[in-house]
Amino acid sequence: MRARRGDWRDLLRAYALAMGAKKVWLGLVGVLATLMIVAVAALAYVALAERGLLPESNVVDLVDIHSRNNIFQSVMEARVDLVSVEFQSEFPFVDVDARGTLALILPLLNPFAANLVHFLLSILFYLALIGVWTRCGGIITRLAALEYARDDLPSAHEAKDLVSAKRRAYLLAPLIPLVGILFCVLANIILGLASSIPWGIGPWLLAVGALGSVFVTILMTFLIVVGVLSVGLMMPVVSISGGDAFESWAASYSYTLWGFGRLICYRLLTWVIGLAAVVFAALVAKVFLSVLVSSIELGVVGDGGPGPEALGVQVATGVKMVLVFVTHCLVLAYAASYYFTANTVITFLLRKHVDRIEVDQVYTEDDPEELGGMPGEQPPPEGAEGGMEAEQPSEGEAAPPEGEQSES
Repeated sequence: MRARRGDWRDLLRAYALAMGAKKVWLGLVGVLATLMIVAVAALAYVALAERGLLPESNVVDLVDIHSRNNIFQSVMEARVDLVSVEFQSEFPFVDVDARGTLALILPLLNPFAANLVHFLLSILFYLALIGVWTRCGGIITRLAALEYARDDLPSAHEAKDLVSAKRRAYLLAPLIPLVGILFCVLANIILGLASSIPWGIGPWLLAVGALGSVFVTILMTFLIVVGVLSVGLMMPVVSISGGDAFESWAASYSYTLWGFGRLICYRLLTWVIGLAAVVFAALVAKVFLSVLVSSIELGVVGDGGPGPEALGVQVATGVKMVLVFVTHCLVLAYAASYYFTANTVITFLLRKHVDRIEVDQVYTEDDPEELGGMPGEQPPPEGAEGGMEAEQPSEGEAAPPEGEQSES
């Protein structure tokens, strides 16, 4: 049984909690789905650009990032160059254009970078990513919550059932602050449009609405800052408490405001541990690949072997490429598992500090009124809910106590 202390020391074990095979597998699914979304978005962007649906100047700027004098992009560009050269040196027959893909994907992070087509594609890009990670991240946080609170090894099916039942809460909780921010932006836009009304009315409307605009901007700033700090807590709140989207959003904001100092300290601690754990995982992956390739090359004697054009060599090279790709994706999968797991433990600790609820209490679908059921507890058999079969004990079996009899 895992030693659970109910304080910051539990964060020191989050790296081990994140190494569960089910959580890493879900992280891998999320990583692969994200790469697929990025590839599809890049292809769609190119296809739309070729049809003239994007401004020509914008497309030129996006594809040729060499023309931009930006330190951040230069560093990223150098890193992409290094990865591409290393990849192409091992697999020269594979055409890699990572720079062009990044050039098309990065602007999608800003929906307002171009015209309406760009805006719609960017929104679809975000919705696809949110859909993938609310599913995979939701199941990871549910598994971590049950494992941490109940000292149990829950099944993926059990976690998936809750995420499916609370799908709307997982999806909408992170979107609530975004909707509020959009309303604030819309209010300021309307005020700006009102200032253009002729006959001298516009400036007076602007003067009257200036004070309201200040309050709207303060609210928008509050939603942005607290939203960034609390975004990692929203899905764990749903997994732990089983609340709806609004309750989960409100709870995550509450934990951020009333446990601000603890949240910052917890985050710094988990970042340090997480960085060390991911770097170690990357080193292990590098050693694994190096040992694999080196040990196989030891068996290759002389230069009389088949050439690179041989079918068997190409198949072996393809297998090696897939193996390298999957190994690196597993490192990213562990990083994703650690992110959601660490945030789940942080949410438990902040809930204990703010709401005075012990960390061993977690929502279960079997009995919503009893938090933190016994480990290994199974749902009642079919027909036990309000059915007559559950009230009839089998022959030779003692009748259950009054308090445990199901209500008819």
